[in-house]
Amino acid sequence: MTFDEARQQSPDLSRHDATSNDSDYSLSIDEAAMLYEHAGHPRTPRSIQRYCAKGHLDCRRIETAIGEKYLITSASVAKHIAYIEEVRPTATGLDVSRQVATTVALKERNDDERDDEPRHVAT
Repeated sequence: MTFDEARQQSPDLSRHDATSNDSDYSLSIDEAAMLYEHAGHPRTPRSIQRYCAKGHLDCRRIETAIGEKYLITSASVAKHIAYIEEVRPTATGLDVSRQVATTVALKERNDDERDDEPRHVAT
């Protein structure tokens, strides 16, 4: 029996997906906050918890004696910071245009064009 024949006759076993190493999940909320601050995008610990809950950061939630705690990968924080820098407009000086308030011409009304309606008499 050749290798190809043996391979075709063997049952098709599903393969496991590549999983992250648990040691990748090493950052606490406070450590992640420091990374955001050093990148110039300070975030509160509560904001980082929301990022974890919404799946914006790759993290694991673990139960502790005093509640729950998130452990975050540094790669996901770096990726999220890069995303923030990509989508956040930055003012670079005079070359940035500003919105200008528009003036609206007021329409003069004639006495004939009144919108006033007679009021009902309260009884």
